Amino acid sequence: TISIEFRSAATISGIYTAIAAFMYWRMSSMVGTDGDATALLAMPTHFRYVDWLITTPLMLLNLMVLLQVTDEKRGLAFVMIAADIAMIIFFFFGVRYSSVPGMQVQVRVLFGMGCVAYLILLYMMYSVLSDAASDKVAPVKRAFLNMRLFIVLGWSIYPLCFIIGMLSEGDSFKVGRE
Repeated sequence: TISIEFRSAATISGIYTAIAAFMYWRMSSMVGTDGDATALLAMPTHFRYVDWLITTPLMLLNLMVLLQVTDEKRGLAFVMIAADIAMIIFFFFGVRYSSVPGMQVQVRVLFGMGCVAYLILLYMMYSVLSDAASDKVAPVKRAFLNMRLFIVLGWSIYPLCFIIGMLSEGDSFKVGRE
């Protein structure tokens, strides 16, 4: 029942939703159901990053398909995907080295580079994709605005928690590391 012009976007949505569901199901089996939070805190971080490395670029691609980004803006829009992947990689290595003594400067540099990639992504979201959404029908425009809000608010939680972890005292920043 989906219009032909939106079938690709619906398919991509189904793919990244299925991948995320599988990954979170897989992670839930590691944690257990006994209510012990220490199992959750000790969960290997790399499972989240593998999920994000696959699903977040698909979300961004989905936005471009939904908005039917023109060829002239497609190259700039794909910068968002590169920025997204860079952000994930920089944050991964920042977290990975956060508990290694003597690596505080490198961790802050990696974190900073991840934040720059996130800001590039946001800039592209508010410029290139906003322009592409301006002439779309109301439901597509609303879907774009909701997805953009999800990316701005939802994805900003990670850098904010990273900052809190870097600023906090003691072993609290080391929690959840491999």
